[in-house]
Amino acid sequence: MVWILFFAENSVWSSWFRDEILDGNLEMFWVINTRQKHSWLVNTLLDLREIIYPWIRKQIHNGETTYFWTSNWSPYGKLSVYLNASVSMRFPVCSTATLAELWDNGGWILPNARSDRQLEVITYLSTRSLNDYKDEIEWWPGNQRQMSYKTGALYDLLRPPAPAVAWHKEVWFSGGIPKHMFLVWLMVRNRCPTRDRILSWGLLTDSRCLLCNAADESIAHCFFDCNFAWEIWKPIATKCNFTSLRQWSVLLAQLKGHPSNRVQKTLLLLCWQATLYTLWTERNNRLHNSRFTSSQGLIAQIKLTVKNRISSLRIERPKFSSALLQLWFTN
Repeated sequence: MVWILFFAENSVWSSWFRDEILDGNLEMFWVINTRQKHSWLVNTLLDLREIIYPWIRKQIHNGETTYFWTSNWSPYGKLSVYLNASVSMRFPVCSTATLAELWDNGGWILPNARSDRQLEVITYLSTRSLNDYKDEIEWWPGNQRQMSYKTGALYDLLRPPAPAVAWHKEVWFSGGIPKHMFLVWLMVRNRCPTRDRILSWGLLTDSRCLLCNAADESIAHCFFDCNFAWEIWKPIATKCNFTSLRQWSVLLAQLKGHPSNRVQKTLLLLCWQATLYTLWTERNNRLHNSRFTSSQGLIAQIKLTVKNRISSLRIERPKFSSALLQLWFTN
């Protein structure tokens, strides 16, 4: 949204924001305060200014829209911060002065420096001169100039890449069902609201597993220390020629190290994730709707889900889909 504000000035939203929030002056974005009358979005954008400021630079030409104190025109960043000193050392330039107002007859009208930093700014400014062209705004995310907005590059700046986790290929894989992969990602990170976690939050609830009613509920128990869950997963794993272990942490490592080709691994992961998703859905149905499905009914659901997913790949990846389907019906 900030990029649209500065670099898509003809957009309806940009025009509205500039006129209604910034009183027609784009540079006011750096100085106005958040207000209660502003919408949540407006105040959120204003709260991002410290992060965004280094990315939006002013290329000086006539200096008419470049403010001495607040615009990002120098290598020192925002001068209101860089030159922040004691009262006796303040730089006597008006708080709303533009560079054009400090330029006269081909030279700069600047006070004498009272500190080393003020001298640095004056020295830098003396190397620049103004001309008749309009000032330009440039996009410099990550200290690299870019001519367009790139979501991926910006995401990497805001959220620096972390080392790859050992299980990422078992959670996110080509051909997977998106909602299944997302749920499994939550499970691997232990972010699902199982009863052990609900109790750890200080809330009162029955601790017993909703699937077997024989032990305390946790991710490790549900997948697959729980006898009911194991009764469903074991025949599905066998259909994939996979001799599964029951312990959650060990099973993740077992899936990762399972020797198989791409077709076999994809089928195994599809079945594993479909089983987790179906069991979690059954768990929620029992909790919220008091609706129970037999183990054979859940196995049938899993098989239908996997078959439908394989069939859906036929348009874009016909050979791969055929190989998966053949393997599925062979076992």
